[in-house]
Amino acid sequence: KYWAQCPPQLAPFSDTALRLVENDNNKNKNASSSSPLIAYLSDKMRGAKLADDKVLSTMLGAWLTELHLYDREHNNNSSNSHSSGNSNGISNLQAFLANHVSQLDAKTILRILSSHDVSAAECADYAAASGDLGTAVQTALGKRAPSCN
Repeated sequence: KYWAQCPPQLAPFSDTALRLVENDNNKNKNASSSSPLIAYLSDKMRGAKLADDKVLSTMLGAWLTELHLYDREHNNNSSNSHSSGNSNGISNLQAFLANHVSQLDAKTILRILSSHDVSAAECADYAAASGDLGTAVQTALGKRAPSCN
């Protein structure tokens, strides 16, 4: 949490992100979680929102979406069933998208969602929340939308 508040001269972004990933991997040899990096990037995203930096918000939002999807897919692969880990991964992703819909670039997020194993209903939910009603309706009806599977 405090890394995100450090000036770049003391804690450069790339060094801090790599440090968080390496430390987490060393602690959890068998498990792979992006939680420390997600917390760090979420704090950075709050700062970008306060500074009204749309470019940084878009970049961080895309990275956070990928990390939430990675965690969800890793939980699916490790459990090989639809247990609470799977629903937690889905709820984390949905909560993130719902909380930051105004900060995220809808087309970018929809492309990321469609590149992963994301259901049409999830794409439709996000598309509707972001204001892309055409994609939401096409996806909800099961038609192949240009940006969702």
